[in-house]
Amino acid sequence: MKLYETIEELTYVEAELESYAIEHDGDITDFPLEVYMGELQMERDKKLLGLGCWIKNLDSDAEALRAEEQNLAKRRRVIENKSKNIKNYLAMNLEEGEKLSDSRCVLYWRKSTRVNVTVDPEFLPEEFKKIEYKADKTKIKEYLKTGQEVDYAELVEKQNLNIR
Repeated sequence: MKLYETIEELTYVEAELESYAIEHDGDITDFPLEVYMGELQMERDKKLLGLGCWIKNLDSDAEALRAEEQNLAKRRRVIENKSKNIKNYLAMNLEEGEKLSDSRCVLYWRKSTRVNVTVDPEFLPEEFKKIEYKADKTKIKEYLKTGQEVDYAELVEKQNLNIR
């Protein structure tokens, strides 16, 4: 039985228990589905704990992959830096305008244009500034925790499931 089926069945049995209790003036000692209800609750708990263990395994796998990503990123940066250094060395030894080629590669110079801003961006005309606004949620949270109220934000309390 799947978890959702177990929960549906448990809900049905609990409704039957409620009806039984009403019919017997609150006495549920002889409820015929008591054993079945206990089994359903154990099955539900078993499935929920199984899902919790699965989440722990997935989190562990994700952490291992994150560590591997970091190792690969370090290796990538080493290789990129090596390539950059060799390219700089090549540029120092290949005269500007010179072109070399064979069946494996072509070495040549290409013109490009780049903007070099020589002043602090705050001194640029407005049309040349790029402004990105972002809410400082940490400061807003600190402000709200002091008891101040604002129209543009609120503290929302949440319940977060923890799995160990």
